Amino acid sequence: MYINMSTTHKIINMSMAKSIKNQKSKIKNQYESKIKNFLILFCILSYSSSVVAQSKHEILFDLGFGVSSLLVSTDAGNAKLGLGLHGGAGYNYFLSDSWNIGTSVGVMQYNSVFAARSFTSEYIATDRSGDDFEFRSTVNDYKEKQGVMQLQVPLMVQFQTGDIVRMFVAAGVKAGIPIVGKFSNKSENITNSGYYAEENYTYKDHKFMGFGVFNAVENSGNFDLKIAYTVSVEFGLKFSRGQALKLNWAERKALYVGMYIDYGLTNLVKIDRVASQPRFIEYNPNMQDYEINSVVISRNDDQLITQKIYPLAVGVKARYAFGKGTSLTLGEYPLFRRLPIFR
Repeated sequence: MYINMSTTHKIINMSMAKSIKNQKSKIKNQYESKIKNFLILFCILSYSSSVVAQSKHEILFDLGFGVSSLLVSTDAGNAKLGLGLHGGAGYNYFLSDSWNIGTSVGVMQYNSVFAARSFTSEYIATDRSGDDFEFRSTVNDYKEKQGVMQLQVPLMVQFQTGDIVRMFVAAGVKAGIPIVGKFSNKSENITNSGYYAEENYTYKDHKFMGFGVFNAVENSGNFDLKIAYTVSVEFGLKFSRGQALKLNWAERKALYVGMYIDYGLTNLVKIDRVASQPRFIEYNPNMQDYEINSVVISRNDDQLITQKIYPLAVGVKARYAFGKGTSLTLGEYPLFRRLPIFR
């Protein structure tokens, strides 16, 4: 049998060329498939990152307790610090994983006690007959309780660092919108007398004229307030639940525990004019039962008894927050957290 060797070589060459072509096509398809899968994964990662980037919100509720008092600037007596509560709700917006700005609305309570062993006031008054005299009054063993409640709106900047347990520090300014200011006072007794210069005589035991010793004198009432501003600093620890349990950002919860310090920048008592303020004890010849006005708003002749009143608060605060606790990892996002590698 005759075999054409030339034809055989052509067939073999064509077969080898076709095989090489198929192999190149297969390699090309595999390469294109890998590129396609990489692009898909890149898109998924980009989408996940964009979702994480949108997790910038944190809602919080807080409760605080500690020294919450009024700093009374006066030479008439001594002011003792009191205790008070704070509670509110707020919102934080995260500029980055470490920095956020926040605000809230809360109620702050201030309490203080003012005490003086004795306080004397003297001024010119007019009796029922129209005669002028020098009214002299001494208040003994005097105590006054003061209470102020504000609606506070702060603007704070916070920095935090760490992982599951984070350290944080925040600083800012608070505006205190007045809700109510109250006082209640009591004196063991007051001693009133009247000196008439024309007679060169002092009346001491004429209660029908408003002179004499009056026991257990007490009074209560309100005083006007104005918007007061305080500088505020907070610091402590933040415990994030979401980082440990791999929850999505909406389910992430955190507990803040720390301290706060608020110091008043402005006088919180509203006083228009000194002359318009009541005297500590107003002379009234027709009233034997005297009332003592608050040292917060009273004047002694032409000077205020209390020059300035600032709020001060130092205490501990617990804050429950949900939203962006710490930065989300890929494994915490719902699309991936079911995969074994992220469990």
